[in-house]
Amino acid sequence: MPVFTPVTGDGFALTVSDRSPDVVFRHLAVVAETDPGDPIALAITVANKQIEKHEDFLSDDLLCRDYAARMLDTAGARDIARSLTIHAPV
Repeated sequence: MPVFTPVTGDGFALTVSDRSPDVVFRHLAVVAETDPGDPIALAITVANKQIEKHEDFLSDDLLCRDYAARMLDTAGARDIARSLTIHAPV
């Protein structure tokens, strides 16, 4: 999967600098056609999953499941990438 190093999150927006629209849309097309993967497996890689004050009482497995359910929407991200690539410039 491509690495987007010059990208920052702006709430519900994504700011991409130093890349042409062509390059961005090519990367989005890869995301759009890739299996979204398991959000729990992705949550395992997150260093700081504790958000709420009582989450330190959860096992690591439950904390990963909670984080994945609340913070990660891998299928939704793929669907958004698909909708953006539909409107990609030719």
